[in-house]
Amino acid sequence: MKLKLSVVVLLIAQLLYSQEFASEFGKISQSEIDMKFYEKDPDAGAVVLFDVGESKFVYIDQVGYNIEFVRHKRIKIFNESEFHKAEISIDYYVDVNRKKENVKSIEAISYNYINGEVSKQVLDMSNVYDEKINKNWRRKKFVFPNVQKGSVLELRYVLETPFHFNLPDWTFQSDIPVAYSQYTANTIPFYEYSFIAQGISKFDYQKSSISKVDRRWGNISESFGENIGYGVKFNDYIHTYGMKDIPALNDESYISSINDYIMKIDFQLHKFNSPSGVTTNIMSTWPELNKSLLKSKKFGKYIKNSSKISKKILENDISIGGLTDKEKSKKILKYVKDNFTWNGYNSKYSSKTAKEFFKTKIGNSADINLFLIAMLNRAEINAKPVILSTRNHGKIKTSYPFDHFTNYVVAKIYIESPFMADATSSVLAYNRLPIRCINGIGLVVDEIDNTKWINLKREILSI
Repeated sequence: MKLKLSVVVLLIAQLLYSQEFASEFGKISQSEIDMKFYEKDPDAGAVVLFDVGESKFVYIDQVGYNIEFVRHKRIKIFNESEFHKAEISIDYYVDVNRKKENVKSIEAISYNYINGEVSKQVLDMSNVYDEKINKNWRRKKFVFPNVQKGSVLELRYVLETPFHFNLPDWTFQSDIPVAYSQYTANTIPFYEYSFIAQGISKFDYQKSSISKVDRRWGNISESFGENIGYGVKFNDYIHTYGMKDIPALNDESYISSINDYIMKIDFQLHKFNSPSGVTTNIMSTWPELNKSLLKSKKFGKYIKNSSKISKKILENDISIGGLTDKEKSKKILKYVKDNFTWNGYNSKYSSKTAKEFFKTKIGNSADINLFLIAMLNRAEINAKPVILSTRNHGKIKTSYPFDHFTNYVVAKIYIESPFMADATSSVLAYNRLPIRCINGIGLVVDEIDNTKWINLKREILSI
């Protein structure tokens, strides 16, 4: 599939620094071959010459709209320290119903200057491998061929996703300097998105326009200037964001997550406008997120279903009669830690039903900690879920109720001396959280219609 880059070519020509580069895939300029260093950062071992992405909605018969994401990237390698930039990974998602994203095409070329001529080596697709990361994530992996000092590496791939909740995000910055980065989001009136620009006070280029190409949904036509039939006539909204001369972001040891500092733009579905005329607000406040979690079969309903199993456990396997609330809490925590195994995956959503979890005795962090909360509540201990973002996931931005800002859940136990607990590790003290969870604040998920943030740091010593 060929990406039309006429607008991109013009924009890159206008905004790139003094060097001139060709942006048509498969063709590079002599200046890219001759480049010995990046003038904005002469010590850099490599530079991203340009990184251009575009998302658009495509109609698939009998399916509806999918989002097609196209990325075109070119890197110049100056020395061996950055040879690892030739190692490429493209992640894609598969949900529990086997609905999945699809990497439709991958093109990669290595360019080298050998004996006075440009040598061009194309990636052999037999060297592209599929790797299973976990239950929901897969990865396409390959290495650019014949990488040397002075190589130019060019990549283009197309990913198609049926998931509309998150429009593909875009990262402008890297651990090497970026000469130019641009993202274009083509949206349609049915799906409205909110976005956050992190680390960016102003884009070097930003433009919004309406496409001149008319599109149609349903069976609609025109007669004497009037629309007839059942359907909707519409145009794409085109939003383009560009940045130039972006410095490298160094991953310093004191940074808990580079995701908190890197220049990027995040999108999340804000509203769905059905062609029939019905509008659905997806999410606009943290209390609404709270409510949606409590209604979710992988969160609130999972706790309720776990409560039924917990009743049998407390009647047959654990004796808590006559114990104080603190003693009950410690005993239930010990039972969960001793009888269930964490599979190493972080999540705030359960990966299986409560019955499946109890039968297999293994699950992700949500399977374990939501089950713990159910057991505590069944024992008449007031415990509530607290959703948070782990250290490697980045801090929560409280101004924006984006679901993907959080990726973990722990228990807040309200007894005489309240504490937070996590049952994924048997060696962790009952009133301590793992280091991975100590990352700013967490949100208490409660039926009360308010927003309650709590500090994740604890002063209690491990006992």
